[in-house]
Amino acid sequence: MGSNSQTTDLKGPITRMDCLKNRYLGNVVDHKSNLCRLFVTKIKDEAARNFKHFLVFFERRFYVRVHVLRTYGAGVYRTLDTLCQKMGVARHVMALIMW
Repeated sequence: MGSNSQTTDLKGPITRMDCLKNRYLGNVVDHKSNLCRLFVTKIKDEAARNFKHFLVFFERRFYVRVHVLRTYGAGVYRTLDTLCQKMGVARHVMALIMW
């Protein structure tokens, strides 16, 4: 497989919590395989940890290395900057477009 790029985003807080009191919904999309993974978190800070687990899972499962991580806005995933530097993943922060 060639170069992989992934896009991730976080929505929330949602108005109604689920039964485990999760208030945020995160998603990760791999553009080469079209794999989409959703996850829920109680607080925003857990989103970066969940993405780290997903990144390790994805690279081991598909025997590929992620080269680019795209996010909307810089605030939520700012804690991923050091992780991406350690793993050699380039960061692209895209502007949020409202339709």
